[in-house]
Amino acid sequence: MTKASKEPLISVIIPVYNVEEYLDRCLESATLQTYKNIEIILIDDGSTDNSGKICDEWAQKDKRIKVVHQENKGVSASRNRGICEAKGKLISFIDSDDEAYSDYLETMYCDLTENNCDLAITKHYVKYPLTTKEAFSGATTIFNNPKDCLKEMLLCRDVDVSPWGKLYKKSLFKGVEYPEGKIFEDAATFYSVVFNSKKVILNSTPHYNYIIRRKSISQQYFHKEKLDLIEATNTMCSDIEQKFPDLKAECDVRRMHALLSTLRIFSISKKQSNKTKTELLSLIKEQSKKTKISLLPKRERLALKLLHCYPLFKLTMIIREKRNGTI
Repeated sequence: MTKASKEPLISVIIPVYNVEEYLDRCLESATLQTYKNIEIILIDDGSTDNSGKICDEWAQKDKRIKVVHQENKGVSASRNRGICEAKGKLISFIDSDDEAYSDYLETMYCDLTENNCDLAITKHYVKYPLTTKEAFSGATTIFNNPKDCLKEMLLCRDVDVSPWGKLYKKSLFKGVEYPEGKIFEDAATFYSVVFNSKKVILNSTPHYNYIIRRKSISQQYFHKEKLDLIEATNTMCSDIEQKFPDLKAECDVRRMHALLSTLRIFSISKKQSNKTKTELLSLIKEQSKKTKISLLPKRERLALKLLHCYPLFKLTMIIREKRNGTI
């Protein structure tokens, strides 16, 4: 790498909300990056614990850190605020309860510049309380057009929709915002960023830890907001089909993925509504008629078979979460 003064500024955006238990470790990983010319923008989204104070303490220790305190508006508003505050022409995200490897930014920067790309993606590990899994296991790939990148994402292969694990040219966010007031904001946004990209690179080596804590979703009620994933996916697929009509089969795979993912969350949630279960099962039945089952990932094909007996599906999901240590 060249000297920091000659490297372009990378703006690292970290939304923060009530993560006092994990924030220090996250910020340590951000400040120890081998790529030095960075600004770290912490958006404290009205935290009610000590998270805001921890942000301020880190800003006193490292002049690269900028803290923005705002009323609670949700993670989408925090990401949008971070993009507006960013001074760099390159942007990356880290979630405040995750960890980035020390060469996270440097690896993606080299990938981006050496291959003349607009967007660089690195793979990640999913760390559960009891197990660790590599999210994907393919090879390093260069997508020379947005269509090929979107196809991989729609088929739930090596490209995921998460904001983190990526280095973006800031210009990709022109006309693109995260939808405020919605969860699953990543599914509603990532494809639009890819639309604005001409060339994307996916690095085959994980450089990020996506950490799932023991605060299990089984301890949460299934609120209607959990259905946002279905709505966001339907909107995404409709927009993609309009631009690339020949990706309809892949879009149907992604629609099925969203439905099954939502049902998984529902099946292990604390309080369940028979009406919601019936509606989800009906949507899955209808979508299965449109979906080319052979294109589904193995896990999704198994889930469909289990749905012939919903109690068995539910039991399987509970056992899986117990093995991971999330319940």
